Amino acid sequence: MSCQQAPLLRVNTNLQMGQTKSKMKRIAFAGICFVLIAWKESSLNTTSGPKQNSQQKQVKQYAKKDIEDGKQLIAKSDCATCHRSDFKLIGPAYKDVAIKYAASATATTYLANKIIKGGSGVWGEIPMTPHTNVSLRDGEKLAKYILSVK
Repeated sequence: MSCQQAPLLRVNTNLQMGQTKSKMKRIAFAGICFVLIAWKESSLNTTSGPKQNSQQKQVKQYAKKDIEDGKQLIAKSDCATCHRSDFKLIGPAYKDVAIKYAASATATTYLANKIIKGGSGVWGEIPMTPHTNVSLRDGEKLAKYILSVK
């Protein structure tokens, strides 16, 4: 009888070991998921708060005339072909650009150069055409208006 019980014990032990490994894998997977979710939430919370405050501060330092001039320049240009204030068309929404660059101290000059020289890769694979006829001063007005969009 002991010879017949030994294989049963071995099978039973292997079954228990398999269940234990399976449980351990599920626990480890759940732990990894928990850590990733916690990390994602903490990174979202830390980046969204200061950006909004920085954006509000940055908008205040722009002269209203520059913002209004930028709005008028956009109305006269081909910007509306690819961009809208509050939703993505071909290029990003002005609101999304304002949020992304709110914390940047050099956002106005950076965006003015992007408008003048064009570019690609920041918002996707579709390139923005260069606007070489735009002066740096007008480019900065355009950028100030874009950064003021909420």
